[in-house]
Amino acid sequence: MQIDNTDMCAYTEHDVLPMSRIINLLRVPLIITVVLLHSYTATQNMEWTGKNGDLYTFVSYELSLVLGNVAVPVFFFISGYLFFLHERIPKIDYVSKWKRRLETLFVPYILWNIMTLGLYLSLQLIPATAKYFTNDHNIIYSYSLIDFFRSFWDCGDWNAGNGTPILSPFWFIRNLMILSLLAPIIYWLNKRLKMWWIVPLVMLWCVTYNMATPQASIVFFGIGSYMGERKINMIYAHRRVIFYVISAEVLLLLLHNYLHFFTDDVILALISQRLMYILAIPIFFWIGDFFYKKGFKAQKNDVAFAFVIFACHYTLILMLRKALIYMFPDAGDMASSVLYLLSVVVVVALCWIIYKILSKVPFVRMVLCGGR
Repeated sequence: MQIDNTDMCAYTEHDVLPMSRIINLLRVPLIITVVLLHSYTATQNMEWTGKNGDLYTFVSYELSLVLGNVAVPVFFFISGYLFFLHERIPKIDYVSKWKRRLETLFVPYILWNIMTLGLYLSLQLIPATAKYFTNDHNIIYSYSLIDFFRSFWDCGDWNAGNGTPILSPFWFIRNLMILSLLAPIIYWLNKRLKMWWIVPLVMLWCVTYNMATPQASIVFFGIGSYMGERKINMIYAHRRVIFYVISAEVLLLLLHNYLHFFTDDVILALISQRLMYILAIPIFFWIGDFFYKKGFKAQKNDVAFAFVIFACHYTLILMLRKALIYMFPDAGDMASSVLYLLSVVVVVALCWIIYKILSKVPFVRMVLCGGR
């Protein structure tokens, strides 16, 4: 099928496969940026020694709190995009989609949180490890029934929507399940108001401190759903403007670093950071398209491996933090920087080992990874 040059963003049946392959190619790199984000906590306690210097501060900030924070908006965008991409608008079978998400989202969400509760309970009951695992979490064996159930939702602290379950990164799945249930309303808003309903939410998100996870979830799932509904081809869409997008991203990065490190203008620093996340979406698709054209392809089980990293990395980082602080109490600037980077490699390697072990029992892996 020939592409109409008057609308280079229009989808054709031949474009669907490359789009899916590019998204699959991006999954592992994107999830590794999530590991980067949380690996900051593996060494940040070393800052208390006062021996960390400019190198550690700069490297950890740029990789974790700038690059690392980009992944979640991109994942929400992809989720919203794929939710509607293959649907015949307006004949959307929401019931089938919700049933599918019981397997891909709800079951793994429950099982991984149960396993995390069991792990922390075991570590709190073992005398040798109890002292290391009683500060980050309440004493699990003293949980009330309400505490138990809230450990699957927000661990007793909703925190304006920023609360997390016992397995902290799974707030993403919790919010994604809620957004999937709200998909008919999101579709109606997209149909009636186009993307205008998202504009005030973007403005609110840009000036909201902390994680602002409810706003970010709705904003990026909403943008993705709008583009998915209209079958907008992200491969072609970015080619027209990518030079300007990258230029704007570089300028925003420089501005944000100046505001963050050399001024007290918190609001402008926050706004510049949030705008970078928005521009990161076409840039990631451009990167994926570039490597796809170079012959790079996602491996058969990359999606499952990415999910294992997502599920396991945070708990591994918590354990690694305890070990690093114990083994390197006097780590200085260079040492902290090296340990920070090594922690990412170690965690991803351990996740690979866990993935290979799970792959020995395919049924277990399929259940834990939501059929992936």
